[in-house]
Amino acid sequence: RAWPWGNHWQHVLANTQELNLSTTCSVGMFCEAPSSYGVLDLAGNAKEWCRSLFKPYPYNSEDGRESVEALGDRTLRGGSWFLSRYSARCASRRDHPPDTNYDGLGFRVVIGPKLE
Repeated sequence: RAWPWGNHWQHVLANTQELNLSTTCSVGMFCEAPSSYGVLDLAGNAKEWCRSLFKPYPYNSEDGRESVEALGDRTLRGGSWFLSRYSARCASRRDHPPDTNYDGLGFRVVIGPKLE
């Protein structure tokens, strides 16, 4: 999928530059556009910090990128209210130092059982 809801862009399904809200919005505002796993708001609104260090593909969970003690730039995903739809694509990712701060950054708290 190009975006969490599918392969065709619909500007009313994510808070990106195209929607022109010009600020972040409440979580759950785009409940008609869940991912295939039922997760909401994965595109637009705020770029989300990921735990992973920003390293090249292919992904390798054994290369140290998932270490919380590792130093280096972390991955950001999801686009933002002031960025275009291209930044909200599932394949889009950026990197920033962990002390970066601006209005378009956020994070998602996920709690679940440890995967073996």
